[in-house]
Amino acid sequence: MNYISLVMQRLFLLAVFIFSAGGSSYGNHNYDSLFQVIDSQPTWEAKLPLYDTLDVWIYPEKLDLYQQCLSRAIQNTKAEQQYDFATKYAIRLAKTYYSEVFIPDSAFAILSRALSWDDRLSPSSKGSLFIQRGHAYSYINEYDSSLREYNNAAHVYETLNDSTQREFGEAYLYSAARHMQKGDFIKSGELLENARAIFAHNYDTASLIKTINETAILYGMNGFAEKAIEQRKKLIQLSNANTEIGVILVNYINYATEARKLNNDSLGIRLLKKAISLGGPKPDLRYSAYSKLTVAYTKINRCDSANHYFQRMQAERDKFKGSKWLDELYLWAQVYSLYCQNRYDETIVLSKQLIDQCRTQNKYEEVMEMENLTYKCYLAKGDFENAHTHLQSSIHIKDSILSASKSNALVYMETLYEKEHRERQISDQENEIKVLATANLFKTRLSWAIGIGLLLFFAGIYFYRSSRFAIQAKKMEALYSRQLIVAHEDERKRISQDLHDSVGQSLILIKNKVALNQDENTTNMVSKALEEVRSISKALHPAVLENLGLTAAIQKLVSDADEYSDIFFSEEIDTIDGLFDEAKELQIYRIIQECLNNVLKHSMTESASIVVKNEPRRISIQVKDYGVGFDLTEDSRVVTSLGMKTLKERTQLLGGKLMIESIKGKGTSVTLHISKRTENA
Repeated sequence: MNYISLVMQRLFLLAVFIFSAGGSSYGNHNYDSLFQVIDSQPTWEAKLPLYDTLDVWIYPEKLDLYQQCLSRAIQNTKAEQQYDFATKYAIRLAKTYYSEVFIPDSAFAILSRALSWDDRLSPSSKGSLFIQRGHAYSYINEYDSSLREYNNAAHVYETLNDSTQREFGEAYLYSAARHMQKGDFIKSGELLENARAIFAHNYDTASLIKTINETAILYGMNGFAEKAIEQRKKLIQLSNANTEIGVILVNYINYATEARKLNNDSLGIRLLKKAISLGGPKPDLRYSAYSKLTVAYTKINRCDSANHYFQRMQAERDKFKGSKWLDELYLWAQVYSLYCQNRYDETIVLSKQLIDQCRTQNKYEEVMEMENLTYKCYLAKGDFENAHTHLQSSIHIKDSILSASKSNALVYMETLYEKEHRERQISDQENEIKVLATANLFKTRLSWAIGIGLLLFFAGIYFYRSSRFAIQAKKMEALYSRQLIVAHEDERKRISQDLHDSVGQSLILIKNKVALNQDENTTNMVSKALEEVRSISKALHPAVLENLGLTAAIQKLVSDADEYSDIFFSEEIDTIDGLFDEAKELQIYRIIQECLNNVLKHSMTESASIVVKNEPRRISIQVKDYGVGFDLTEDSRVVTSLGMKTLKERTQLLGGKLMIESIKGKGTSVTLHISKRTENA
């Protein structure tokens, strides 16, 4: 039994356990039987496929079991000194703690323990651990620590200097996002360019989409809202074919934010609803969309809709307690929900709490928004003094943001200009060097050109004559192949006729004579021999073609194939009798016969189809199966096989065009086009 069979057997055992346990109780976390399935494997390599499929079988429905299995995987691979494998499972386990159950301390403990293996880790594994620590810090809003970890990862990959590493680009991408939050837009733009280059080099479309998303955010933060929205529209077009639902949801949510900055609240609401409708395994992003919809509907005085989405948040509240990011989103929605209900005192308390939080995170646009809401609450209460204070604070922050935005935009544009200017100078210098080099080499090249020209002249004469001979030889070979096929068919026809006229007639006489003697056994033997002779005669030359015509002959071929095999054949055959001479009809018949034989022998399909279309200027024939298929690039023997050569030679006799399309695991299609006006070659 080979390795693949062993792996499939083990996965089957795991699947049987999971599904049989699906409806049973897991009281006191009694998962011993699952661990027995895994531990019963003879080697640590044999256990890896089982650990690697846990995401499919038990995550996220049985999170506790998933975590225990990953802990067991870390222990097993570490015991075998396989620290890179142990790191992979440690990363997956840590991610459940900081993003699923919101216990970041456990995540940090797991990742720090893995980093302590140090020189026993590959640089790639070490870089991945730094990236995960950065993610964990981001979940608890410790952005400076997050940036430090992403920079550590980038340093590891820069030392490794391997641009094929996907994580190399991710380190730049996430570091760019943190620099953007700190207001260092120039550095962020440089890192995004680095990330884009790595992802483009690796044709990593999903990561390129993330990079474009961060670029759109960068445009928005620098006051280029229209350019940000252009990027969002491109992202939607790219992401529709992308399977990573999280990327699509993030883009819709960020697109809604950019639309709100342009005072297009209706577009923002539509985008957020679209994000919710997509669903997928991203409940935290859906929760975020609920929060933003609560705020958006409040701003346009649709309090019923605002309260509807806030109630949805309340229903899912317990799932996300412990996540600072999601706690803050809940607080935003709660503030606006209270404001909708005219509960101004409670709104003021929570809005001031948000103001303090956002100030510590340098989120001044959010501070301005809360100051403005607090102003409205005091105004509604008739407390004009406090209302004026918060209004002035809101205006002051708005002016500061506008000034900073203009300054950032100016610096950003100046940086782009300087970059383009430097690139243009370098290009001009390179062009000057090329001109000088061309002038210096001109004389040398001229003398070389004369010598090479003479050589090419005589070589051209030689190759012209050689090519003429080669073309002539190829034509003679093609003519020989066609004549051989015609002679072969003539010989088959003669042998078929002889079998029918002589041997067949003789067997009929013998059968009749034996029947008179009432020897039933001998009669049956002679009958079988007669049938075999008739079958051989039909195979050698199809009499049905001459008697009933090409259309009926093709239908008989399909009928016989359907009757004497387990394959279901469907047919759609137009009448094509009388369109070609007998020689061409025979070649068409043989091509279809060969295609059907290939389906029966090699395809291993359950169904196949044959379509014959009588089109205005040509006849189109297609034989298609849905079996194993093949890859022409992997198996050159298919192209050079005798059957394939015969098909091509018969097609040349018809002056037609043969197309063979096959995809491994999906089947094969053979299509033949024959012009009605093509004369026999």
